[in-house]
Amino acid sequence: MTTGWVVHDGSYKKCSKGFKPTIELVENLGEYALVHLLTASKVEFIAKTEKPPTVAKGSTIGFGVKQGLAHFFDTGTGTRLVNE
Repeated sequence: MTTGWVVHDGSYKKCSKGFKPTIELVENLGEYALVHLLTASKVEFIAKTEKPPTVAKGSTIGFGVKQGLAHFFDTGTGTRLVNE
């Protein structure tokens, strides 16, 4: 079973596709931003994005992951799952 993933190239915008987490915290680090998000089922994750979102903390945003750029992990072992 996979429940964790690392996003290297996420995107957020007003959209109906993907899922809609709430912004908990934004760390603007100049070259990129770390956006701390919380899903409706209370799963927390951090997305590294090229620029910070333009909406305020507490806002719900549309978020998607570009196909092929998400990495999935086995929750029991922490081993990355590779689809060959």
